[in-house]
Amino acid sequence: MMISLTVLQSTASGPVISFKDLNLRCDKSDSMIVNPEPWNWSLHHGDRLSILTPNKYIRYQVISILAELVEPFKGKINKFGVVGWPVGVQGGLSPRLRIFNSIDFLREVYGDCLIHSRFPIDEFWKILSTQSIGQRSVLKDLSKSQKDFFYLALSILFLFDVYLISDARLLMAKPAKLLKEFLHLQLSGSRSLLTTTASDRFRKEFCNKGLVIGAMGEILFEGNYQDAIGWYDANLERVTMADQDDSQFVIGSELQDVVNSEQANQDDDF
Repeated sequence: MMISLTVLQSTASGPVISFKDLNLRCDKSDSMIVNPEPWNWSLHHGDRLSILTPNKYIRYQVISILAELVEPFKGKINKFGVVGWPVGVQGGLSPRLRIFNSIDFLREVYGDCLIHSRFPIDEFWKILSTQSIGQRSVLKDLSKSQKDFFYLALSILFLFDVYLISDARLLMAKPAKLLKEFLHLQLSGSRSLLTTTASDRFRKEFCNKGLVIGAMGEILFEGNYQDAIGWYDANLERVTMADQDDSQFVIGSELQDVVNSEQANQDDDF
């Protein structure tokens, strides 16, 4: 019987992701502007890390690089576990696929991550049905809110060693309450999370560590989440981070940075 890499990593110690001499782009208007001091730090098993920075483009770069959607300017990232695609992101699934075909396709890629998932497939189907999404529904026929819900549920269905979250608004909305509970379950034990979201509610509920990064990519503070957010509030203009919508990634033939401007009533509906 083959032993899942995911199962092995769930009890491992040490880093699950390490940054080695990494420079990333810090200015969307000039690709040659990078952090002056290369990053050398690690995300360990059980870390639920919030990246706190006033620079929205750095937030976007961190998730994009970890998801292997863009290359860093310089340096290397080593992964010692299975890193999921960003939670809630539209994957490269054909819009002509039926929902059950989408699951079958991803099962071929992330088979062990589904076998050992703490999110039972029967519960997955039940939760989709609350949004009138059936197993035989075709992706292109779903409404935007149904698609958003489906992609969110799909990214939580698989048991990853590291979950990436760039945008927590849909996850913190009322219709996603059960999905949020299953994400907590998936993270139990030594699973890890890295988020760049500006959502205070999400960070307070999920994060145990914080990393403060300056506008030019300089690492200013790292520690537990409460100390990190306290340092951020005391030393940086927090409003420059909190008043910006998070980036929503769309993975297709090209990587696009789509900013959703509909922030109103985020706790009620998709």
